[in-house]
Amino acid sequence: GRTVDAVILVGQPAARPMTLASCLAYAGLLASQADVLGVPRQLVLAVAYVESRCEPGARSRAGAQGLMQVMPFWRPVLVQHCGATSYRPATSACQGVRILRHYYVRCRGNWHCALNRYSGGARGYVGRVRRAMQQIGGPLCGNWRNL
Repeated sequence: GRTVDAVILVGQPAARPMTLASCLAYAGLLASQADVLGVPRQLVLAVAYVESRCEPGARSRAGAQGLMQVMPFWRPVLVQHCGATSYRPATSACQGVRILRHYYVRCRGNWHCALNRYSGGARGYVGRVRRAMQQIGGPLCGNWRNL
């Protein structure tokens, strides 16, 4: 699975510790993508934080790229809606939100299941997203009991 510990910043020195506040630069972009597909804003922001610490140049050892750590196999499926360059924040946000929504629908409205699929089944992933969401605050997303 993909973990934050596995993030490598392409063309930059080793990742520095970041806080959730580091995601504020992308909060508007992530929120607008979330709104387009009806995915809770705070969930998208939490996923971006857990996935990449909101670093657009992040790349995992598994090959996931960008803000939302999208795997390259998704590119052909999402290129017409989002573009192909996962390192562009707008592209990665579009791709990541569409993937989250796809898994949410496939999991019949269960965010826990959707997040597990998004992460490739990474151990402890849903808990990390929940903790990030608690730091963000705001209303909990629909079906929170399923998360």
